[in-house]
This record gives sequence, structure tokens and C-alpha cells, in this order.
Amino acid sequence: MGEELKPEQKPEEQRPEPAAVRIEPDLGFIKQVSEWGGGDLKTCFQCATCAVVCPLSPDVNPFPRKEVLWAQWGLRSKLVADPDLWLCHRCNDCSEHCPRGAKTGDVMAALRSYAYQEHATPRFLGRLLNQPLALPLLLAFPALVIWAVITKGGSFAIPAGEVAGLSSTYWGKMIEPWPWLDLSFIAAVGFVLISFYASVKKLWQGFMASGVQPDLKPKLTIPQALVKAVTDILFHRKFAECGAANARRSAHLLIFFGFAGLAVTTALVFVGMYLFGLKTPLPLGHWIKILGNASAIAITIGLVLTIVRRLTPGAATVRYGRGAYQDVLFLGVLTLVVATGIFSEVFRLATLHDLAYGTYFLHLTFVFFLLFYAPFSKLAHVVYHATTLTWAYHVGRALKTLPVDARVQAPVEAAKQGQ
Repeated sequence: MGEELKPEQKPEEQRPEPAAVRIEPDLGFIKQVSEWGGGDLKTCFQCATCAVVCPLSPDVNPFPRKEVLWAQWGLRSKLVADPDLWLCHRCNDCSEHCPRGAKTGDVMAALRSYAYQEHATPRFLGRLLNQPLALPLLLAFPALVIWAVITKGGSFAIPAGEVAGLSSTYWGKMIEPWPWLDLSFIAAVGFVLISFYASVKKLWQGFMASGVQPDLKPKLTIPQALVKAVTDILFHRKFAECGAANARRSAHLLIFFGFAGLAVTTALVFVGMYLFGLKTPLPLGHWIKILGNASAIAITIGLVLTIVRRLTPGAATVRYGRGAYQDVLFLGVLTLVVATGIFSEVFRLATLHDLAYGTYFLHLTFVFFLLFYAPFSKLAHVVYHATTLTWAYHVGRALKTLPVDARVQAPVEAAKQGQ
């Protein structure tokens, strides 16, 4: 006689069949991700070392293993709505410890590059920002806007006499009596805010429908979650827990606070001019000028450190990533903004009129480019990352709070020995 079944057991033929899942891979998506820096996508064989060693990945539905798997399967819609793309800080611990040598951090960066264009509003601008061949056209638009504003549709002529102040009234002799230059930037800011609102709304709705389960962390109200997220970003607290590329944190902080300082300086000059009659150019000893110059020095050091590390071959390529087109474009434009701004001031102080006015025209063009295309470029990462952290703390999917300890090194070593 056969073995008697226990009450809770069922014969094999009576067990319900698992629900079938139809997978329809998007081959075009796989190709694009591979071209944009995710070339090691198919190298991964799902050993899960990356999810184990990541010092930030939650215990429930950890990343980046599932993101790589979804990308291998071409599940574009799941990845576009995946909040873990933006919780990843690209510390590259996963790339450093992968027994197959897959650059998982680069794959995650490539997936974010794809997500920029999917969440962009309007979407066609997001797609253009990912096309190198479209760069001349994208640069031509801000150049034509600045040219039209400062010449009022006429011919370009350098004003005679002393070089005007390096401020929003730099071209004051050309555009008096109405500040059309300021109005053009105000219009650009309005467009950017509207675009970001639509994109963030789409992003949040996708997170809520993503099915990514929270962990056991306590939930916070949206205002509480926003404050915690902003605090994390300001002090780069999660960056401090990264291992392989922890040195990136210092350069990142210099760029972040340098950029913020320059933005605050511009706002202070604008408000001071229109509300308090502030006269420009400001003397070098003025506290606003000191803030601006100190911020320029900080961001310059951060950019130099970042670019040098990106260009260093060997182990540094794994730790700091190879850099997709979006990375290179953002670093390049930001470097041009800072360089033209610094040289404009130097040429003004040296009374080199032609060079000062010409360089400042380029400066305004690059600033307008950086601002107007912010929702469609890597600069959107700041807004998307803040949104995702807020969502994570709100629903209870918080990142780990402790770095990898000795207990998680055992799986790493085991994986390496089994390669």
C-alpha cells in the first residue's frame, strides 16, 4: 500500500497550477540600455552578490539584482516605474564585488538615463537629450534666445566704454529700458517648474502602482518624509556608507554645495537689484561676491576631481563608473558654465572688453541650456532622487542605515571562489 496522505497534503494532480505569466521583452529597450552604458547586462548570471554587498539595498525586494534581471528580460514598463532605480547611489560596491566582472552600477546608470526620457514632459525633449547628434540643435536654441534678447533682433555690437557688471544687467546698455534678459530666464524657470511638476506626478503614481513592497521601517507623513529626504541629500548621509567609491562623496559635496552657492548668489543679486537698488558690479570684498567666488572655487575642485577619476583607467573605472552620454553631457555643460563664468570675471577685471562680452555671451548660453533642459537631463536626478526618498520614507521602504559588515563578506568570498 502507498503512503497515506496527511490531511493537509493534496495529491499532485489536485494542486492548483501556478498562474502563467506572459513576458514580452522589448528588444529595442535592451539595445538602448546596452548602448547607453549597460553593455555588461548579459554578463550577469543572477548570483545575487550585488544585492548582498550593497550597503543601502533594503532586505525586501533588494536592488540591483532584480533591475538587472528585468533589463535582461526587456521589461521596460516595470523598470520605468521602479523606485529602486533612484534609491541606488551608484556607489559601485556591486561592480567591485561582482564575481563575473559585470559593471552593475553602470547598468543602473544606463537604466536611469532611459527613465529620464520616459518621465520627461514633454517627452520629445527627453529623447533629444539622449541623442548626441541632436546636441548642436539643442545648443542653438539657448544661443538664439540670448542673441535675440541682447540685440532685440538686431546686430550684435560690443558697447563702448567700461565693461558692465557681471550680473543680470551685464548687457544693460543694449537692452534698456526693459530687462528682457531677466524675463527670458524667468520664463525658462516657469517652464522648468511646470515640467518637473508633471514628471514628478507621473513618477509618484508609478511608484504607488509598482508593487514594490515596503520593509518594516516606520512610515512617516509626507512632510516628515520630505524633511528626512532633504536632510539625507544635503549631508550625503547614504553616500557616506558606500565602500568602493566612498571618495566620490567629497567631490560630489563640493559640486552640490558649489552649485547651490552659485544659485543663491544669482538669486541674491537679482533680488538686491530689483528690490533694494543693489548696484553692480559688486566689489570683490562684498559678501555676496565672496559667496559667489567661493562657490565657484568649490565646484571647480569638485569637477576636476570627478573628471580626473572618470578618466583614470584600471580599477578607478570600476569604482567610479565609465559614464554614459548623460553623465558626460552634464559634466561637460556644467564645466563650461563654471569656466565661462570665471573667465568672464577675469576678463572684466583685466578690462579686456571683447573677451569679457564674448565669454559672457557663451556663459549665458550654457546657463540657459543647463536650466531649460534640467527636467530632461541628469540634473533631474536631484529632483527624482528627493522624490523617491520622500516616497520611500512615506511608505516605509527606507534604505539600510548601516554599512556592510563582516557577515555579508562571506557570501562575497564564496561567490568569488565559485567563479
